[in-house]
Amino acid sequence: MKDQQLLSVLYNSPWSILDSKWLEIEAVILSHAAGKSGDVEKFRAANQALQTPQPAPRGIAVLPLFGAMAQRANMLMDISGGTSTEMFGKEFLRAVESPQVGTIVIDVDSPGGTIAGTMELADLIFEARGVKPIIAMVNSMAASAAFWVISQVDEIVMTPSGMVGAIGVFTRVPNPPEKVAEGEPTVEVIRAGRLKAEEGPEIPLSDDGRAMIQAFVDEHFNAMVATIARGRDVTSRIVTTDFGDGSILAAEAARRVGMIDSIETMDQLLARLGAVTATGGSRAETVTASSDDWDHKPEVASTATGGDVTTTVTDDGNQSMNVTESESVAEVEEPEAPEPDAETDTSETPGQTDLRRRRMRMHQHSL
Repeated sequence: MKDQQLLSVLYNSPWSILDSKWLEIEAVILSHAAGKSGDVEKFRAANQALQTPQPAPRGIAVLPLFGAMAQRANMLMDISGGTSTEMFGKEFLRAVESPQVGTIVIDVDSPGGTIAGTMELADLIFEARGVKPIIAMVNSMAASAAFWVISQVDEIVMTPSGMVGAIGVFTRVPNPPEKVAEGEPTVEVIRAGRLKAEEGPEIPLSDDGRAMIQAFVDEHFNAMVATIARGRDVTSRIVTTDFGDGSILAAEAARRVGMIDSIETMDQLLARLGAVTATGGSRAETVTASSDDWDHKPEVASTATGGDVTTTVTDDGNQSMNVTESESVAEVEEPEAPEPDAETDTSETPGQTDLRRRRMRMHQHSL
């Protein structure tokens, strides 16, 4: 049953991912369906070994967006070592609402993923703009659905060797067995984005069949383009013509056309944000706390060297926050409770109300 569910996601579903990564995932899923668990384990180990969260200074939440993206944590995520957009959205909301977090950095290294859940995460990030700075660090890839999501932040920074782009949507439709027996290729690729999914095989369809599936793919592509245009404050025409036209761009080319804002390493970005980085030489003791504590832990008095805050991924797939306090950090101070004031306005801002409602809907949806 699980194999059939995986195959239904693999085929006949819209994707926005590097084609080479999709073909890699396809090979592993087919190996899993054939009972070749060794191939699956090798693929899982290779992907998870690359996912090392970046330590961050106090007051900065670093949220990892690694690997292939899918809406929920499932066997596809387990195999590919990717990110659930649903779980990422919950962690993002916690960081937005936490008084301990002053800046959010999305540490992204992803080839993209499934369409499901991507648009919702992009909208969530866009609507949180203005609450606190949100920065995406392309370290070192944000392709397809991953760029769709991070295009909504306040600032996009990319490592000198990074890559962004591959804006497009595709789906693959299996050819009937009798057609394959007659020598036809196994699948038909329907795509939007002129250079998207160039690596896969194609087979002919009827004009009506192709038009129906093309309209389905185009609908998701148009939504993707409109969202990226909104986030980067450009026209849809610029997205479709200047942002790679379905191909992927290197750092300088991406900056030149306006897909990103600057080219820096993660250490340079964190230093620019005015904090000591992990390589800054401060000896420290690390205390790990669940991100549930973001709303409850008392503030730490500011010092010149400060402490570190970062989210990490634990063995069970949950994300947590590390709080690192250097030896010179002042004592923890409980904030004084303000005196009640009948004239004090305790109403929420429209942005706070919207975020609270979204969090409630997300929680209800996950039950």
